[in-house]
Amino acid sequence: MSWNLQIKDFFKQAKKKKILVVGDLMLDQYFFGKSDRMSPEAPVPVVDVERQENRAGGAANVALNLKAFGCKVSLAGIVGKDGEGKILKKLLSSASIRKNCLLTSRKNPTTVKTRVIVDGKHVLRLDQEKKEWVAEDEKKLLSDLIEKEIENCDAIVIEDYDKGVLDGNLISLIIRKANEKSIPVVVDPKFRNFFSFANCNLFKPNLKELNEALHKQHQNHELDAIKISLEKLRKKMPHSSTCLTLGENGILCMDEDGHFFHSPSISISVKDVSGAGDAVAAILGLGLAEKISMPDLAKLANLAGGLACEEVGVTPVARAKIIEKWPHF
Repeated sequence: MSWNLQIKDFFKQAKKKKILVVGDLMLDQYFFGKSDRMSPEAPVPVVDVERQENRAGGAANVALNLKAFGCKVSLAGIVGKDGEGKILKKLLSSASIRKNCLLTSRKNPTTVKTRVIVDGKHVLRLDQEKKEWVAEDEKKLLSDLIEKEIENCDAIVIEDYDKGVLDGNLISLIIRKANEKSIPVVVDPKFRNFFSFANCNLFKPNLKELNEALHKQHQNHELDAIKISLEKLRKKMPHSSTCLTLGENGILCMDEDGHFFHSPSISISVKDVSGAGDAVAAILGLGLAEKISMPDLAKLANLAGGLACEEVGVTPVARAKIIEKWPHF
């Protein structure tokens, strides 16, 4: 069977899969424009805004990627009781993402990232967020909703952006309940909860996160040293498999038997790296739901992440692009 037929079958099977995405949601706002003069008030460029766009970011972008792959998707998280939260919920509704585990917080505002793009280049980002834990009663309600939803899914993707939705208790509940039902869990961690995901099925840090957690200074080409660190990480925090994203050096995966698979960088035109990790997490979640092999999963994740970098801004990867590129990858 050719690679092309296999990848088509992969996405055909995706239509039968139900994936639950849990994590920090955010609204990504974009101002696109041009600049041909400096401000007389300060040594900064004046940007003539030509258009503005709102996009779903964070865990919501993982959900959009899975939807683009053909899956049925439920999203669990919290938005603020504000205009940005309403915009984000509308974006999710238009993409047919199930919001039965989506809560509106009375305390925490919607996280917003505003980017200014000038002549196709990212020149400025403004972050609006409240870096506090979500209120305990809201988290308890979210936890109850997630526990019910776990009964109806084929895989879970936990997307942690350190915005306060995920803590040790919620993480432990999700992984424990998923393990009881033999539902695979993929984790895309950040710094605060890095060692809280014991017994997950697939752990997907990037090199910066791994270095900070283990107090290392690995460069992305130092594969032998990185392999040793991944083995140490497995012992410190037991989990089945690991996929480490290495930026321009692709992805390094270690399966449950300790075998390593490196999928090197692909030839692409990088326009923007934002959203690449979301695409990787999404394809890993779908791959575990379909029980594909780790070598194929590493290649698929690498391709999806690379294709995400070809777009300006956070944009879901179209399955048609993956199908087109796979035979030549």
